[in-house]
Amino acid sequence: SKEEKIRLYINILLINLVCGSATFLNPAIQRFAEAFPTVAPAQIAQISTLASFTSMLTMLILGRYAGKRVSYRTMILAGTALCTIGGVAPFFLRTNWYSVLGCRALLGMGCGLLGIRHAVVLRLVEEEKQSGFLGYGTVVMNLRISGFSFLVGLLADIRWYYSFLVYLLSGAVFVYSLLFFPRIPLEQSEASRAEKKSRVPSGVWVLALLNLISTAAGYNVATGMSGTVSAKGLGTAAVAGTILSIRTLCGAGS
Repeated sequence: SKEEKIRLYINILLINLVCGSATFLNPAIQRFAEAFPTVAPAQIAQISTLASFTSMLTMLILGRYAGKRVSYRTMILAGTALCTIGGVAPFFLRTNWYSVLGCRALLGMGCGLLGIRHAVVLRLVEEEKQSGFLGYGTVVMNLRISGFSFLVGLLADIRWYYSFLVYLLSGAVFVYSLLFFPRIPLEQSEASRAEKKSRVPSGVWVLALLNLISTAAGYNVATGMSGTVSAKGLGTAAVAGTILSIRTLCGAGS
């Protein structure tokens, strides 16, 4: 029905608010360093890098099973649940550095499961609307990063561990998905899946490599911004968050 389609479209956009949330805390990294003075700076950066690594690893290992052995609904619910638990739990476990890192790994696993969002669009959205929804998702992700970079900076300046509260958003997306994400039958036919397989053009691999290089370069800027702002005496986590917010917003606008 029309209402079910609208709820599905909203659900897809909400998922884009949560996926990639491993980088939410970049503006607060210097505040983490101050809270854990005995932890080496390279380990402090793992607040962001560990979550991103586990996200990539989870996506590579489990992504192939999406819609085939594990339903999209199950993966989305598991992903948003892990993002909520791994994101918010450090607020309560903040006295132990390794507990915080363990939670960040869980968060990364959740983000990796939500990497199926494009497959969901291609499976459930009408063909003529697919490219539009993929574009809308990218815009939502950039606007989300921009807004949350600013918010995390503000929260971290109040108390460094308040920054974890932004992951309450994942809990709201989990509840919405639990209520409205449709139950889709698993793909059973090996033959039909084989027919859909095609060779990836070499140009796609080139673009993927260029995107990898660009992302890696930008990641260093994002994770190092908080420390740079503090070292240069330019301001606090709120300033770092504002800078990263403007940077991401410009990317969304372009």
